[in-house]
Amino acid sequence: SENENTVVYSGLGSGAQVVKKSLGGYYNLSIDGNTAASQKSIVTMDTILNDLKINATALLIQAPTLYVGGSITLAASNAALDVMTNQSKITMNGNIAQSVSGAIDFYDRTINNSGPSDAFTSDTSIIHGGLNIQSGAVSTAGFLLIESDATGDAYVGPVLGSISGDVTLHRFIGAGATGWRFMSAPVSGATLSDWNDDFITTGFPGSDFPTFYFSSIKGYDETVAGHQDSGFVNPSGIGQSIPTTGGYWVYCGDQLSGTASFLIDVAGPLNTGTINYPVAYTANTALTADGWNVVSNPYASVIDWGALSLAKTNVDDGVYVWNTNTGSYASYVNGVGVNGGSNLIASSQAFYIKANAASPALSISENCKSATAVSFLRPRNDDPIVRIKLSNAPGLRETIVRLTDDASVAFDPAFDTYHLSVAQDP
Repeated sequence: SENENTVVYSGLGSGAQVVKKSLGGYYNLSIDGNTAASQKSIVTMDTILNDLKINATALLIQAPTLYVGGSITLAASNAALDVMTNQSKITMNGNIAQSVSGAIDFYDRTINNSGPSDAFTSDTSIIHGGLNIQSGAVSTAGFLLIESDATGDAYVGPVLGSISGDVTLHRFIGAGATGWRFMSAPVSGATLSDWNDDFITTGFPGSDFPTFYFSSIKGYDETVAGHQDSGFVNPSGIGQSIPTTGGYWVYCGDQLSGTASFLIDVAGPLNTGTINYPVAYTANTALTADGWNVVSNPYASVIDWGALSLAKTNVDDGVYVWNTNTGSYASYVNGVGVNGGSNLIASSQAFYIKANAASPALSISENCKSATAVSFLRPRNDDPIVRIKLSNAPGLRETIVRLTDDASVAFDPAFDTYHLSVAQDP
């Protein structure tokens, strides 16, 4: 651990070479050699006070966490850092400028840099678990991918420092029904053209089939009179922006009878910090029909609609997401979900909320983020409930009768959600 020292592991034999546990942390650690027969690994939690350099070989991290105070460099095309096998975490916790050079698949990477910066300087690093920025200024230079695939969705946790530069984000959509989906983008500057290479678009200028009889992407205008589906409007063209706070109603899939899994990708600066939604309430028809807004999950992570830091004024507590596979709206309010509804809303997901009076307001902060996978949530509430479910594949209709002392006999925006009509077909 003495300042400026470098320890080199350079075995070329056929046996495994284990990096020994240090007493005060390695200052510099260099992994050399060019044979796969000599597996080099770190098996216990350890600290590298300055730089980790991997030359023409692979280093396997078996320890739960490796702390690095300097930079990580893959110094050759066949050099590799394997943290995925054991889903090990890398924590960059230096007080100097740190960087990552080389294409590395990270599981969890934490930035806790008390110095000037942390940067990605070459090739593309991929986050498969979580990127957590506890302090420091992260610069991506376009070399960062937040992955989403059949095994799970990576996320960016609460950004307590800062992050700049473009980030590429994948959104995996599993096989199932072809149909409408509420979609948004967790980066700024995205346009409909970013989606156009991921699925077929129709019915508006610049789409794949602009003269087709229906528009496969629709925005939403709360001011249009009528029931909640009346506000869908066609986009002006393929260059129309995907707003940070809003979403689109998107018809997507690879064939009408059903769709194989597919991937949506966007790139740009991450949406971070506190975000204020421009929610609206226009008194046109009736309270049940007015005030519907399509809003987004603006972050590259799951958000918790029940988080205490979510601020609402004149906005119902319920949220509504169209579920293509069940052919129904999933809703959630105050601990209870209907048709699969949940307080956890996935990244790149748009959804309905309802304003209930003039001058509504809604804001969200980094503290609303959740690392919990949406698919694993099972909403729980201690109030007695009766669940009534009607199922006729692929359709699903569900109602809950809930007994709670805090509710009223009339519609209560803190405890009730509306039963929305089936969404429009193309």
